[in-house]
Amino acid sequence: MYYPLMLKVKGEPCLVVGGGAVALKKARALRQAGADVTVVSPDFTPGFLRLRVRRVRRGFRTGDVVRRVLPPTTPGSIGPSPSPAGNGRSP
Repeated sequence: MYYPLMLKVKGEPCLVVGGGAVALKKARALRQAGADVTVVSPDFTPGFLRLRVRRVRRGFRTGDVVRRVLPPTTPGSIGPSPSPAGNGRSP
């Protein structure tokens, strides 16, 4: 299994699916890299209130994805992975 990758995200829209601790860590890292972050989740941990991201309080919809998708949080924690919506392949 491989994960590390380098992406230029400064100024780019990035979607994080999930509102838990793992999603918060990913959203923070993306913000630190200069990304324009949107987080979609029915619920958010308190840490999201202090983070400058767009929060959308609802479940993931296929139309939320415009381009690439990274795995959301813990597999199965929020339902089916949105990856097929982003690239047509399952993770």
